[in-house]
Amino acid sequence: MVKNTKEKEIKKFLIELDTISKQISEKDISEKIKYFINDNFSNNPPDILMWEQMAFDFIENYIDNKSECGTYFGPMLVMPNKEGEMIEYPSIQKVTPDITSYWEKRAKESGNPILRARYSSLVLDFSKR
Repeated sequence: MVKNTKEKEIKKFLIELDTISKQISEKDISEKIKYFINDNFSNNPPDILMWEQMAFDFIENYIDNKSECGTYFGPMLVMPNKEGEMIEYPSIQKVTPDITSYWEKRAKESGNPILRARYSSLVLDFSKR
């Protein structure tokens, strides 16, 4: 029962995102997703919400299109962890075919042009890898 309730809440939230009619930035969309996750999932949010968050946290034209992976989109944050290893968020390395398939599905079903453009651009960019 709880799972179905959460699934309904997620579906309702995604519909709300899809139907935003005012001008809104990718950063604002990211914030809406982050707040939804924080308000509804104390830990272990569903993958699709993490994929939604990733979609709007990638930075366009990353360092003049010179990411290590040769992608147009890159992480918003790169910094050393406690061991001195560089970590990135969102990680390009974690973008899988399942995630790009999900973004492709969202690009087709969303009625919001900003969302459609972001999902489509991510699919095009990361599918080349």
